[in-house]
Amino acid sequence: MNISEVKEKFATLAGLSSTEADSWTSICEDSISEIESRLKDREFDEDEIKKLNSAAAALSFYKYVLCVSIKDDLNPANQYVSNPYTKNLALSLWRGYKSGISELLSDDNFEFKGII
Repeated sequence: MNISEVKEKFATLAGLSSTEADSWTSICEDSISEIESRLKDREFDEDEIKKLNSAAAALSFYKYVLCVSIKDDLNPANQYVSNPYTKNLALSLWRGYKSGISELLSDDNFEFKGII
């Protein structure tokens, strides 16, 4: 995955300039790490890597919305970001991208249960 591509797409989603997005680099890196930790152990083609980068950007945007909401919930300049509708929209966006990469992820929802 490519941090510069993730940051560029994240900046677009968040409506930030590239300079403003620089302060959120660690969030983008965390999102990349989170997704990479769940990937199947195989090589990915160019289209799959683009999907992964986009998913990391969407996850970063969701985290950004949550962070800004917590930090600046009462700041009128951030009313749009702090709005519950925006939080739900960001979550839906992330879930959509996550669904799009589901075939690239290891299945961590599987539970092995004994039969009594």
